[in-house]
Amino acid sequence: MWYVDVCLPCGKKIVFEQQEKIVVCNHPVLLDRLEQNGVSHLNGQRYFPKDGEKFLEAIYDYYWLKGLRVEWL
Repeated sequence: MWYVDVCLPCGKKIVFEQQEKIVVCNHPVLLDRLEQNGVSHLNGQRYFPKDGEKFLEAIYDYYWLKGLRVEWL
């Protein structure tokens, strides 16, 4: 299974499970925010959890550029 795992300093965790094509988050407010606002990709587009791999790339880049621990597994 391919997924990206983002651990935020406050203990929140975002996991995108590619096989199941879902975003899992241990904090419902954060997941709601991602679904409403999306995340900016380096290509200038904004992607949402329903966009699959493009969202995966965007969430990785967004948090990695902020200096957070992001794992691509």
